[in-house]
Amino acid sequence: KSETGIVKYARTTKWSPGLVATGSLQTSVQFDLPAGTTNGLYQLTVVANGIPSTSHAFNIGPPINPSNVTAVYNSGTKTLTLTGDANPNSLTVTLQAGVLSVLGANGTQINHTTQYKVSVTGAMVIVANLNDGDDAMSLIGVNSSNANINLGAGNDKLALTLCHVTTLTVSGGPGVDALLMTSTSVGTLHKTFVP
Repeated sequence: KSETGIVKYARTTKWSPGLVATGSLQTSVQFDLPAGTTNGLYQLTVVANGIPSTSHAFNIGPPINPSNVTAVYNSGTKTLTLTGDANPNSLTVTLQAGVLSVLGANGTQINHTTQYKVSVTGAMVIVANLNDGDDAMSLIGVNSSNANINLGAGNDKLALTLCHVTTLTVSGGPGVDALLMTSTSVGTLHKTFVP
C-alpha cells in the first residue's frame, strides 16, 4: 500500500523455509513489483492462507533521509527550543494538563525518536528555527509569553489552535508560507514572509 492509499498486489515465490504460520520463526519470500509501481514509501503486508503479516515500511527509489528536529526544554527559563534540519520537518507541539509533547509526523523524528515530553507550568517561551525545506508546524493548547518561529526557505505552514500567545514573531524565507490561527489569541503579531 502506498503512502497515498493505493493498494498493489504481487505474486510471491521462493518461500523459505517453505512453510507458513511459523510463529516466531523468521521466513522470507520473493516478489516482483507490479508494473506501474512508482517511487515512494510503501507498507508491505504478506498474506498466506488468508492470514496477513505485520506491515513493514519500505521505500522504492532514492533513499529517504528522515528529518530530525532537536527539542530542548529549559525549565529554569521555561524555554522550548526547536531546531530543524534542511529536510522537510513536520511536527506538532501540544500542551495538555501540564505536559508538553512534541510529536513528529510524516517521517520527522524528534531527538531521533518519535516524541519528546516534558512537564511545564505557566507560560513558556518558544524559539523555533526549522531551517530550509517544506516545513509544517502545529501548536495546540500552548500558552506562550513569546513565540519566535523561523520557518526558513520552502513552502511552510504554521497552525495555532486553542493557543494564547502574548507576542508571536513568525518569519519565512523564499516560498509560499501560510499562518493559520483557530480559536487562538495573539497580543502582538510580527509576520515576515518572503515571496
